[in-house]
Amino acid sequence: LFEKNDGLDRYKKILKDTLYTYNDIKLLDEALIKNKYGINNHVGFLFNAGGWIKPKAFCRKLIADKKINNFFDSTLKSVKKNKSCWEITTETGQKITASNIIFCNASDIRNYSFFHELSHESFRGQVDWFEDKSVTQQEILSNDGYMIPSVGEKIIFGSTYQKNGTSFDPSHLDSVSNKRKLNKLAPGLIKNDKDTSTKSWVGQRAASFDKKPYVGRVLKER
Repeated sequence: LFEKNDGLDRYKKILKDTLYTYNDIKLLDEALIKNKYGINNHVGFLFNAGGWIKPKAFCRKLIADKKINNFFDSTLKSVKKNKSCWEITTETGQKITASNIIFCNASDIRNYSFFHELSHESFRGQVDWFEDKSVTQQEILSNDGYMIPSVGEKIIFGSTYQKNGTSFDPSHLDSVSNKRKLNKLAPGLIKNDKDTSTKSWVGQRAASFDKKPYVGRVLKER
């Protein structure tokens, strides 16, 4: 969702400057957004090819290959680089070798000496949810924050961002902020805040200082 004038300008630029066409993104006009969601002076972009996936099922599908060996719930004790290969040792003493490895450690990448020269910032984020069987819409609403409806009869909403926040404990202030964002996207959905019991999830994200991702071979760089 975008404020009307901003949204119309963005839509024109997307069609002009990208490979997207009218068949990819549909512009939902101001009247439709007001009638369907009760939000004034906004237009919306609907991605016609959008869809739902179940993340855990998707990951299981990706690794269901006989060439892939899984070592889940294994804590790494050391990661060493030899001339010919990498050697990984787990806390149980198991050794795994590979010619190439990929680090997907977000802000914990700083725990490895190979990446001491890699500058990044860590961000704490929190999302909240509550159970609701009344919402039947399937589309995600996103503006200042987002609402993901109809996920196992739950409504998920958020999110907050705190630079260099280290706590994994849910924050009441973050929940209040997320509810405020939800009320803008779905006015009237929370009828009585005291009767709405929410749960929270906290995670850590990492970003480079210019917000561009680090991808590729970095170990040969200074």
